[in-house]
This record gives sequence, structure tokens and C-alpha cells, in this order.
Amino acid sequence: MKTKIFLPLVFALGAIQTATFAAPTVAPDFALPKWEAKETVRLTDYAGKIVVLDFFAYWCGPCRRASKDIESNIQKFYAAKNGNAAGVPVQVVAVNVESDNPKLTAEFIKEVGADLVANDVNGVLFNQLGGEGTPFIVVIDGTHATADKPDYRIVYRMAGYEGSKKLRAVIDGIKPPENKSAARGVSQAAGAPLTFKAGIAYEGMFAMDVKLQTITANVSAQQGGTEGSLSYTHNHYAVDYEPYAAFDFLGYAESLEENYDAVQVGLRQKLGAPLTVSLGGGAYHGFTDFRSLWLGNYYRQQFNFVPGYDSPDPQGFNLATGLRWEYLPTTGFAEVNFSHAHDQIAPGYEFDSVAGEAVHSREELNTYAPSVRFENVLTKRLRLLNEFQITMTSGRAPRYAYHGGLNFAPGEAWVFRVTGGYTHENPTLRAWNVGATLEYEFVPRWSVSLSGLYYTDSGDIEISLFISTAAPGLKIWQGGLGVRYAGKNNSFHLAVAPSWTDYEAVQVGTRPFTNLYRDRSWLSVQLAWSCEY
Repeated sequence: MKTKIFLPLVFALGAIQTATFAAPTVAPDFALPKWEAKETVRLTDYAGKIVVLDFFAYWCGPCRRASKDIESNIQKFYAAKNGNAAGVPVQVVAVNVESDNPKLTAEFIKEVGADLVANDVNGVLFNQLGGEGTPFIVVIDGTHATADKPDYRIVYRMAGYEGSKKLRAVIDGIKPPENKSAARGVSQAAGAPLTFKAGIAYEGMFAMDVKLQTITANVSAQQGGTEGSLSYTHNHYAVDYEPYAAFDFLGYAESLEENYDAVQVGLRQKLGAPLTVSLGGGAYHGFTDFRSLWLGNYYRQQFNFVPGYDSPDPQGFNLATGLRWEYLPTTGFAEVNFSHAHDQIAPGYEFDSVAGEAVHSREELNTYAPSVRFENVLTKRLRLLNEFQITMTSGRAPRYAYHGGLNFAPGEAWVFRVTGGYTHENPTLRAWNVGATLEYEFVPRWSVSLSGLYYTDSGDIEISLFISTAAPGLKIWQGGLGVRYAGKNNSFHLAVAPSWTDYEAVQVGTRPFTNLYRDRSWLSVQLAWSCEY
């Protein structure tokens, strides 16, 4: 199966910034214009209260999640309890820092449910408070302030979002000076809310003699910094097997149908503000692709009547772990991963005339794959992805691969994505590809896309002991059209993409697989739906 790779891109590291402050500092006075109103939001209006400033921009993905959580589990939570644990009123002020496209900002405000919104589009207050990225959260203690004495103290500020549990701990730790605390019992804040995500996806790949269909269902649950996931994948292969008669005298045409089933589980745990650890594992049963099915059927037809032949039973398992580091709040991420896979494959066979039986090639493979990945938000319109991986598989040289991606938003309704990369394995494998997608939001939440892909490689490296099953050099061209809906709690995607494969001529040792490695025209259909609740 061919490896997908991506176009190299430039990666730049920035300096690490400290975003939290343990000691209180004096909050600057401010008077911000209210969103779409002539009123002014002033800090001095909140004497004796706690103010939570939530700086956001409509294009900031983490802001959307943070603001929604803050409005629901901070603003509404403390409003229902008439204040924090000491009876101090709490007010959340969502602060917009983006002047472009008020329409999208209005949609953001509506989606997250923000009640009180102010504008700081010139970034004056943002800079005074030491903001370095969004979301930027600031908690101000106004319990020492009066109308005549503006004493407002910053007790917390963070570029990034640590969750409502952390904010509640900060807010509930604020008490009025001396004995002004309301003498009433208020229950402590509960933990972070439990949220669920679920989705189902379908992909079909259709050629004249091959039909490949995949259905994947997944569900995940998150509470605070802990997230668990479970997914199930079912593949169905329908192949019109046709032997190459000139080099296959025992083979015969037949229709093949096989299934593949896999289960994958994962766990992600946040370790403080900048670090997240992940663990995962899974297992599968069945042929992993139609090429393996075709080769397995070839050897069955040739050797099923020969002593020593065993019917293939491909299966395997995998384990993975990783550590993600948010070295720049909301804009810079580094991730190190390591995976191990054990595969029991369908081996190749050859007749041993001395022993009078069939002997097979390697039937178990172990693969180890360390990788490092970088994600960088350079500006609100430019994002970069870079990934480097080494794959070490039984009986072959290490494979080195680079994957990269660039997201660029040339306009408010336009997004341009480029992917590409390179793979190198001695002695002969060299592969690269480049792809691009242009997406346009023609009405709010609805987008259309146009995509293209080109892939080429020098051919697989043979690891079997006998007849060569290695694929010759290959070129692939693909184009596609898609439509996507991104709602508040639901999303939907449909894409149709024709593609064309162009193989080099097979070598003499690979002639029995001429019909497997022949040029084909494919049609890909993808459907996906997901929801969050």
C-alpha cells in the first residue's frame, strides 16, 4: 500500500513565553465600547465584584471552545449561585479583538452564548494586560474597590485556556476583605462538564474490477483535561480476480469478497497547562487492502493442494504513546509520538522440490515508528504543520518520511490548503506528492471545495523471499469537489473525487501480477457526519 506524503514547508520556533502570574498586580482602568451598542463597559462599574475578561477572535478555534465553556460554566454557573463561594458576584466580559468581518464575529458571539461583549479591536487593553495570544483569560478581583477607591487586582491571566475547573478554583479563592463575606453556605464549584462527540464516516473507492468500502464510527468523551475515544472500522472488499494467463497456468477468474474489522481506543490526559500525554491501542482482523487480498488469492490458487500450505489469517495489533507540548500559548505545539505494530500477514509461497512441500516467506512483521510533529499558528491567516517520521519494519531498511501542510486564508470566506512531502527508503524507494484544496464559504456555515493531488514513487521494495510481488513505479492524479456544513453542534461533509493510476511496466519476476498492477480509473465518494453534545 502506497505511503501518503506531503510538500516540505519551513518551520520556525519562537521564544517560550510565561503566561501565568502568581502575584496580584494592579489592573489598568478601562472603558471599552459595548458590542453593537452605544454603551461603554467600564472596570469601575464592577466595584466589589469579580470580573473575568475573555479575549477572543472569531477565527480562533480554541477561543470558540473556551468562550462556550466560560459562558456556560462560569457566567451562568455563578449567576445561578448568586456569586462565588464567598458570595462575591462574578461577571464575565467577552472582549472582541478582531475588527474584520463583523458578520462572522456576530455568529461567534451567538454560538458561544456571550451575554456581555466589549470591543478592543485596537488591542489597547489586550497589550496593557500582557496578552500574547487568544484565547486570553484574565480574572480581576474587585472586592477591594469602592466608588471612591478603584482598587482592582489581577489574580490570574493566561494565554490559552486551562478549563472551567481551574477558573472556578481561582474565583472561589477570592474573598472580600475583613469580614464582609456573606455568611451563607454556597456549594463549591463542581468539576468540568462532561461533553460527548460522535461521528460516522463512509468512503467508497470504485473501479471497473474493484470496489472498496469503508465505514468508521467513533465516539469520544471529555471532562476537563481528560479525553477518551473509541472507534470501529469495517472494510468490505469486492474484487473481480483475473489471473494473467501468460504467466499463470493454474489460476482462474473468480469474484472475491472479504471483510476487515478494526477497533481503536485512545486516552488523552492534560498534565498542567502546556503538556498533554496520549495513549492508544487497537487490533484488527482481515486483509488491510485489496492488494493483499489479490496476492493472498494468487498463492491460494497456486498452492492450496500442496502440503505445507496454510490459509492466510491476517490480523494484528498496535500500541502508541505521545506527548504534546504547547510551547507557545495557542500558537505553537510540538508533539512526540511512538508506535509499535505487530502484523500477521498473508505470506508468499514457493514449492520446495526436495522436501516436497510448500514453504512460505516471512509471515509476521514488527514495525516501530517514532515521529515528531510541529504545529504553528503564525498569523490569523497562516498556519503550518510539519511532521518527521522514521518507520522501521522487520527485514527492511528504515523508511524516512516528511509530511507538511500549510493553511492560508486569503479572504474572510476563502481557505487555501497545501500538503506535500517526501519519503526515502534504501535501496530504491523514492516518493513524493503534492496536493491543494481551495475552500469557499458561499453562505454562513456552508462551504464548497475544489481539490487536486499528484503522487509518484519509484516502486515498492521487495521483502518476500521468492517471486516478486513488489509494485512497480506509480503515478496518481486526483481531482475532487466537496461541500461541507459546519453547524453549532453538527457537521457534514460530502466529497467526490475521480483519480487515475499509471503504473510502470512490470518486471519479469512480477509478470503474474500484471492484472493487479494495471492502470485503473477510480471514483472516490466520501460522506461524514459528526455531532457534539
